[in-house]
Amino acid sequence: MFHTDLDDDGDLDDGDGVNSGFGVNSGATVLPQDTRERLRAALAPDAGPVEIVTLSPLGTHAVRARLLAQGRNAPLVGELSDATPAQLLGMIAEQHTPKTGQEEIAGWLAGHGGEEEVGLDRLLDAVRHCPFRSRTAAMLDALTAARPDRAALLRRLRSDTTLGPIAVQFLVLDGQLGEDDLTDREQLLAITEQLLQLLEIAGPDVVRETLTAEAPAAEVRNLFGALTHSGHPDTTGLDELRTLVIEPLQRHSSGRRIRTPGEVRRSTRRPKRTR
Repeated sequence: MFHTDLDDDGDLDDGDGVNSGFGVNSGATVLPQDTRERLRAALAPDAGPVEIVTLSPLGTHAVRARLLAQGRNAPLVGELSDATPAQLLGMIAEQHTPKTGQEEIAGWLAGHGGEEEVGLDRLLDAVRHCPFRSRTAAMLDALTAARPDRAALLRRLRSDTTLGPIAVQFLVLDGQLGEDDLTDREQLLAITEQLLQLLEIAGPDVVRETLTAEAPAAEVRNLFGALTHSGHPDTTGLDELRTLVIEPLQRHSSGRRIRTPGEVRRSTRRPKRTR
């Protein structure tokens, strides 16, 4: 989508009947009244995004070439046909819309045997083998967003050993599941998933601040005990959570009573600041 350089709808006024159009000093021909009205409506503050200009194929090629020359990303559907599954989903997550992602994945599947389920399994395996949880989530989001059966696929992955915590996270975010629909184990997995992704994205200081804002430091020990027994697959991430977050908090523990894992599990549903 491209936009004009109209500063406001004043550029669409009749004025002296000479300079209506795109640019006060453009000398452009006066636009027809109905056209000006439609453009004014499109440019209204509450109108939201609107497509004003559509490029021809030749124009699209020229604009893309210019963007690439400037070092900017300008993905072209079909250019990932020879990519590995991990490269495909990584690029789609970073640079594609759900629509172009769907087209890119369809083209990739057609060029790699054309069997939907076999190809889908290959893509899911690539997501499973990603070593970073935040990246795993982005790849799975890109893959499922490009499919018409996103909710069904996420529900199918709900019990997946590696992808289950992220699938549950997306089902909740999409409104497909509520808190009461989750088992105790799924709630623990979801909390663990959120903390691991936050650790990767924002670092240990932010995670420590988040935890101490919701519970006294002395209680974090049992919280971590509950999370480590949740069955989350990212053992490396859990170890980093322990060494970078939990142990520093324990060293600064205030000595308050440490709750049992059952108490911690129940309290994590609606965390409140302890009085």
